[in-house]
Amino acid sequence: MEMGKERKDLSEMGLADSGKVLVMFTAASKGGMDLEEELVDTYVYLLNRERLLEFAYPFHFTPLPYSPLLRMDLEGLLQGGYLSRGSRLYISPFGIGWVNQEISDITDAEDILMTISKRLKVFTAWNWSQVFQAVYARLVR
Repeated sequence: MEMGKERKDLSEMGLADSGKVLVMFTAASKGGMDLEEELVDTYVYLLNRERLLEFAYPFHFTPLPYSPLLRMDLEGLLQGGYLSRGSRLYISPFGIGWVNQEISDITDAEDILMTISKRLKVFTAWNWSQVFQAVYARLVR
């Protein structure tokens, strides 16, 4: 750590939700995952409810979580070259570079990314019914 450089954690970074989306995609990439576009809202919702990565997006349930603001951010990140679209969504090298720069002062950044990655691996392994049950279990808490 450089002299005079204060270490922070993720909650103190003041990242906008779109930046946190990039953190989520970076964690997915570290775990060797690309994310299904239709389930990104659900993953964001679940990470938020588990307080692993807090977002301010408002959600509608149709029946799974859907956020028009998150969708606008995703399109902006795709248009800006931070994310890429194939059969699934994944973070681009440009997006990874942005995240690495933004989280360089975070205490235990790698541990945080790996914790998020582990949860995403669980979420992506679920079938539709398990995803649905997980979302609604967290709604009633």
